[in-house]
This record gives sequence, structure tokens and C-alpha cells, in this order.
Amino acid sequence: MSTAAAVRELTVEQALQKHRVRLRGVVTFFDPVISSRFVQDESAGIYLHGTATPTNLVPGDLIEVVGVTSPGEYAPIVVPERVTMIGKAPLPTAKPVSYERLATGREDSQFVEISGSVRSIQFRTAAQHYQLEVVTSGGRVAVYCKELPVSQPQSLIDCTVRVRGVVSTQFNRKRQLFSVRLMVPRPDYLIVDQPARADPFSSPARPIGSLLQFSPHEPVSSRIKIAGEVTYFEPGQKAYLQEGDQGVEVRTRSEELFQPGDQVEAAGYVGQGVYTPVLQDAVFRRLPGQPSIRPKTLTAKEVLKGQHDCLLIRVSGRVLDQALVGPDRKSVV
Repeated sequence: MSTAAAVRELTVEQALQKHRVRLRGVVTFFDPVISSRFVQDESAGIYLHGTATPTNLVPGDLIEVVGVTSPGEYAPIVVPERVTMIGKAPLPTAKPVSYERLATGREDSQFVEISGSVRSIQFRTAAQHYQLEVVTSGGRVAVYCKELPVSQPQSLIDCTVRVRGVVSTQFNRKRQLFSVRLMVPRPDYLIVDQPARADPFSSPARPIGSLLQFSPHEPVSSRIKIAGEVTYFEPGQKAYLQEGDQGVEVRTRSEELFQPGDQVEAAGYVGQGVYTPVLQDAVFRRLPGQPSIRPKTLTAKEVLKGQHDCLLIRVSGRVLDQALVGPDRKSVV
């Protein structure tokens, strides 16, 4: 076999026969630390797996790969026996794709382009890559970049971007796709089409109770600001804020530590929760002030009415059971 497309057409049973492969292509993404080795020829992209692959390849290297086929764990791949450096070559033209197309898994290992808005960014120490969450018209895509085109990573939040990279699929042991990532080979392949809006903390705070209420002039997909008192906080996960008799769940990747009673502003994107609105991808700013929220005492019957969602309450009862749910101990009262 002499093309990546021919390998990708194989069934699991055919790929298991270890057909001989000789193909020439350009490295589109390469990082052994996160097990990402991709090459693309004129027909398609393909994943390389095995210790015979050199560890010093970089995007733009033109190589010849001699090896055998394997079914891989999701799509057919090539197991190299010998990799020869030929020279340098331009990376392929990125194919524009939609989120729906990515979600099918058909673009596995291909060099593509998506557009969307950056919602969050974190540096993953283990992977030594930045991870961006980019929201497209169909859903969220995790984007991995070793380097960024800006000096201040947080300045990318709320920017409209075009991202060019290799589709890296994540799957289970049944060869079933559950998510995709986009691996960006160079910082200039993260293109800012529209800078972030003004400082989200400069706008007036919205009342928590007004979230998701009808507003004909509300900008689409814009960050909004709320203010309130922290009643609960899990670093990197979520917080609950309360303003008077209104509360809201705030989802965040921020590792900043807050305590119940802290006064904060939160800027994020309003979304629909299971029962009430949520604020997603939020960032925080501390405010001066002292704790003022007091838990409201309720009966079990009042709690079950659902009228106090996200509010700080007090309820009395007898402990019937306890169980560990993740790192937390839960009690049944």
C-alpha cells in the first residue's frame, strides 16, 4: 500500500493482516509525550504508532514510512518499521469542517480547520500543552497548543478564532468515539479573527434573577457579569453565588480559592441548567465586603418543592446513611 487513504479503507480484519505499507508524507503534528504522531500524504492523514518512529520529528518534516497496517484502537493506523527523513514540505491545506462532521469521527487524523469562540484556557502540566475550549455552532472542541500566538493566554478568552490542526479522537475499548481534540502544530495556526470584547468586569452586573429572562436586545453569546456571595466552591469545578433571595450555579475552570462568605463578581456565559440557569466558563474578581447571607431554615417538604434551588438553606433531620461519592462523603437525612 502506498497511500494513507488505502490504509484507512481497511476493515479491522484486513488491517490485522499486517499489509506492507510504504508511503511518503508530511508530519502534521508530532509529540511523543502525548502519544500524537500524525503524517499526511496527498490522499489522507494517518496515525503512526510504535517505537520505530524517531522522537525528533517536527511538523513540516517530509518523511518516508515503511511499515505494516494495524487496526489501531479506533481507526486503521500504520506501525512503522523504518522512517526516513527526506526534507521539508508545506503542511497540507486545512479542510474546513463543522462540529457535526468532527463528531462523526470520519476526520480522524486529518488536517482540518474549525471556527469558534474561545471559552477557557488552561496549561496542562503533564502534557506541556495549553488546552483551549472552543465553542462552535454545534458544540465544544478541545484544542491543544504547545505555543500560543499571544503573550497573555487569558487574552484569548472570548476571541473568535480559526483553528487549524489534526483531529485526534478519544475512544473507549469498544472502538467507540466519545470525544475529539484538535492538535495545533504551530502558534500561527491559531488565528484570531475577532478580538475579545471589552473587559467583562467593566459592564454593569446583571441581577441573578434576570438570567435567561426575555430580553430582545441581549447580545448573542456575549459574556455577562453577575455579583454575589459565595455559598459553596469547588476549585476548577463550580461555585454557587447568592444575591439576596436569588442563587445560581457558576461553572468554572478557575483554581483560585474562595471561601463561603466571599464577595465576588463572576463573568461568563449564560446557559440552561437542568432546572435553573447556569453561568458557564466563568472567571472571578473579588470584591470587598463581609458575609451577609444567612441560611433559610426549611422543612424537608419545603426543600422538595424546588423553589430554593441554588440557595443556602438549613434543614434538620436524622442521618440515615453515609456514602462516598468521588472524593466527598454524602449523607442521607
